[in-house]
Amino acid sequence: MMAIYVLALPLLGALICGLGWRIIGEGAAVWSATVSITVACLMAWSILLNSDGSVAIYLALQWIESGTFSADFGVRLDRVTMIFMVLATSISAAVHLFSIQGLRSGDYFEADEVHAPRFVGLVSLLTFAMIALVTSYNLVQLIFGWLLAGWTGAQLIGFRYRTTMATVTATGEFATVMVGSVALILAAGVVFAGFDTVRMMDVATFVPDIGGMTVSVFGRSWPLTELVGGLVFVAAMTIAAQAPLHMGWVDAADTPSPAAALLQSGTLAVAGIFVLIRFSPILEAASGAQSWIVTLGVLGACFTALCALVQSDLRRALAFLASAQVGLIMVAVGSGAYSVALWLVVAFTLSQALLVLGAGSVIRAMGGAGDMLGFGGLRQKMPVTFWAMVTGAVAVAGIGVPGSLVGMGGFAPRMGLSTTTLVSAPLWVFWAVMAASFGIAMAAGRVVFLTFSGSPRGPKDAFKLATESSTTMLVPLAALAVAAILAGSFWQPAFYSDTSRMKQWFGMVHVMTGKDKSVMGTDAATENKPLERRAFYISPANTVLEKSQNAPAWVSMVAALTGVLGFVFAWRVYARGAQGPARLAKLFRPHHSFLGQGGFAATAIAAVLARPALSLGRLLEKWGDHRIIDGTVNAMAGGLAKLFGKSNSGARYTFVCALVIGTTGLLVWMTGGGAG
Repeated sequence: MMAIYVLALPLLGALICGLGWRIIGEGAAVWSATVSITVACLMAWSILLNSDGSVAIYLALQWIESGTFSADFGVRLDRVTMIFMVLATSISAAVHLFSIQGLRSGDYFEADEVHAPRFVGLVSLLTFAMIALVTSYNLVQLIFGWLLAGWTGAQLIGFRYRTTMATVTATGEFATVMVGSVALILAAGVVFAGFDTVRMMDVATFVPDIGGMTVSVFGRSWPLTELVGGLVFVAAMTIAAQAPLHMGWVDAADTPSPAAALLQSGTLAVAGIFVLIRFSPILEAASGAQSWIVTLGVLGACFTALCALVQSDLRRALAFLASAQVGLIMVAVGSGAYSVALWLVVAFTLSQALLVLGAGSVIRAMGGAGDMLGFGGLRQKMPVTFWAMVTGAVAVAGIGVPGSLVGMGGFAPRMGLSTTTLVSAPLWVFWAVMAASFGIAMAAGRVVFLTFSGSPRGPKDAFKLATESSTTMLVPLAALAVAAILAGSFWQPAFYSDTSRMKQWFGMVHVMTGKDKSVMGTDAATENKPLERRAFYISPANTVLEKSQNAPAWVSMVAALTGVLGFVFAWRVYARGAQGPARLAKLFRPHHSFLGQGGFAATAIAAVLARPALSLGRLLEKWGDHRIIDGTVNAMAGGLAKLFGKSNSGARYTFVCALVIGTTGLLVWMTGGGAG
């Protein structure tokens, strides 16, 4: 089974880098992990392209059995799983190849320290965790993948563990993800209590009675679907860095750019979206939870897009940009347009990874500096990186020709988002989505124009030394640029425009063969498959996609204009330098400071989660480890030494005497019934 190899190869790469690099060498370990993940990527693509839309379930072993609770270990393969597998392995392969030179060129550790195998090993382990999460057969496996992904992501964020900022940020991110883990575990418990199963798609078999089910918590009766939907949304917000829990990525300024690309696009960012889609049987009956997902998603997207527009650090600007885009994907999920959300995930993952890796190329060329206000004029110095980042920015902005497939990356998916939002949500949500799209397009253009346009604004020596990156860094950029261009139009009927094709592609219906028709009659065109065999569940009342096909033409025009106007406005404001924005920042200093710090969320998270966790760790180290554990052991050792020190003369007869006494005592215990 090829899917097992896709799951095992990243783990193999992690083991080689973590345990075998001392034997085979640093370079061989890194290249071995890169080859392993590349093979896994090719296998994932093969699985997706050769699939007929049916769901395959492979049970490996009986894992946990207790009463009616059964959590077998297995692999579930459906279209949703395959899409996320392809995205995770593709971005990871690009990150592995980019890291071969990009990581060594960075000023992360001392010159004589070996850190590349540890970094690449963590990247491979995070890829394994993501694949384990998306291929999970039940909620127990899903939680395992979730916890491992959260821990590994925190390790990558705190890769430069000697700096206080990296340590605090990593601790805050891990604590935030653990809060989401608790919410996810509670949701799984409620699902098992209500349906006596931990296989999420089995819940669909309880439709339509699921809407009236309740559960008692703290002596109060709660609608089961609303409670589970709310808990899962909280979990998704924590791992996907949604406002106000968005600072885990943003404050990770010391994180190497390859790690940021994987965290912000290929794993943690979209893990929350996957979990929401997997809980579609619950969300379809939880209108209240859906409303909260739409409302907080669009408000968070607007806020983080504004934050991206005032950042001077390149990495922070891209982190806010990623959070804003994930917020719009949340809107699609809350609207019930799951296929559109998946389409947006594909476009977002490829274009965001392209931007972040391009930023890593720029930062390497500038000697580790990340201040965009000190860049400028790099187009001639780094032409390949320039065009790659322009492609990524245009793809993020979603620029294209309305009514056609001519468009970049996020163009067609953004059209699908605009029409589905209009027909399923209040009108203010539609205009808020348009405002967020405008801000995202402007922020993406701002990154490119401040970095590459105009004349150099920073130190002249740094500009003179700037050169284009090596081949191993440019090849991933070129591959992602091509993928980002195609992501907006490839397979459009299966994601949005053809409802019947979408249902077939995602396993909603089973197209009958000639043999089936001869048995059941030629009049039947399709046969409903068992609900638990679908990639996700759409209730009969959910007609969002059908209604969106009849949306007015002006909707697509407005959605297309927001991307174009945002990018053009960014060119007008930022292409000639940063003097205009600097004057605006001075004029609106309080607002600029508030948005620049992400709404002071970082301060709150550090105060509530990160710093208390660090203080608790120091307290346990001082009192628990040094005083209690070490003190007790040392005291016992000292007492025993005084008690038996005189008898430990070293004479052989003393040793023989002790051996005889011990053996006699053991025989008496065994023959006397003491051994049972």
